[in-house]
Formats: sequence, structure tokens, C-alpha cells
Amino acid sequence: LTFRFGYVSNSLNQLTLQSRSIKSFASSLLPAGLISKSGLVDVFVDVFDNLDSNTTFISQVTVQEMQDQSLTNIQRFFDSGLNSNSSLSLDESKKFQVLSSSLINKVNCSTAPNCSALFRKHCYKTVNTCGGCLSNDFI
Repeated sequence: LTFRFGYVSNSLNQLTLQSRSIKSFASSLLPAGLISKSGLVDVFVDVFDNLDSNTTFISQVTVQEMQDQSLTNIQRFFDSGLNSNSSLSLDESKKFQVLSSSLINKVNCSTAPNCSALFRKHCYKTVNTCGGCLSNDFI
């Protein structure tokens, strides 16, 4: 059997944290889940057999925001990844890139309206603004 591990981003893209390999476990830091989803993030494992048939197991984990998001701590995170970049494995490099992009693209949604009451997707792209319509019926 071989395994691939990842998570589903706030924009609903599947992001790989550990490429397909015989390693049957993985660990990683994850970007914080959305407040509107109680911090829940979908994580998955794809399991392949020797005939390349596969199945996917999806679970939810709660991921809290980093408490101290001071510029100094964020700078420390980037420095640690960049300074060790030459010695990082491909999977470690992927993890660093995924977490870095989530920190860079983080949007403040603390005063966004109740998007579900407006039949709109949650806030995640534009500061304090709901996403698109939940259904094409409203367009």
C-alpha cells in the first residue's frame, strides 16, 4: 500500500502535505480553520494498492490560530524555513510553502456579516466580506 496525505484549503483546493509513499503516517502544522466553521479543517489520506486502485478517508480536525502573530514570530517562522531550505525534503518544503502562503494570504474576517444568513459563502478572500452566492439561483 502507498499513502498520500493532505488537507482541503479554505478555497476548497486539495493540498498535498506528504506525497504518495509507503510511509503510512504524517504530521504537519496546518493553517487555522475558519471561525465560521469553528476552526474545522478537512484532512485526508488517499490509500493506493498495488493495482493503483484507491480510496480516500476524510476527517475533520480543529485548528486554532497561532496565538502570538506578532511580526517577530512570523519573521522567525519564515527565517527558519528559508535558512534550512537546502536541507528540507520535498515534502517538508511543500509544508513550508503551504503554511507560508496561508500566512501571507490571511484575511481579517473578524467583522464580516453573517454570511450564511445572506446565502453567501464564508469570508476568506476579501477583508470582512462574504464570498460568492451559495446558489446560482440568486445570481
